[in-house]
Amino acid sequence: MLADDGVLSLPLDRAADIAEPASTIKDTKRHQAARMNLGDSFRDQTRFSEHLAARVRGQHDVFRQYLRLNRRSD
Repeated sequence: MLADDGVLSLPLDRAADIAEPASTIKDTKRHQAARMNLGDSFRDQTRFSEHLAARVRGQHDVFRQYLRLNRRSD
């Protein structure tokens, strides 16, 4: 499988398991970039200030955890 910036090697028997989430990640990043081009910052898209407030309260120390638990539908 070729990536935009290199080559990805993976076991053939796992290709489908890997390709599906990789495609979802690619689509998410493209959608985020398109929104940034329209002026919606990544910080706003991810509600980063809410993550920082949650960290102060001792919740969601890891940004990725916060994102998974607080997915936006837009």
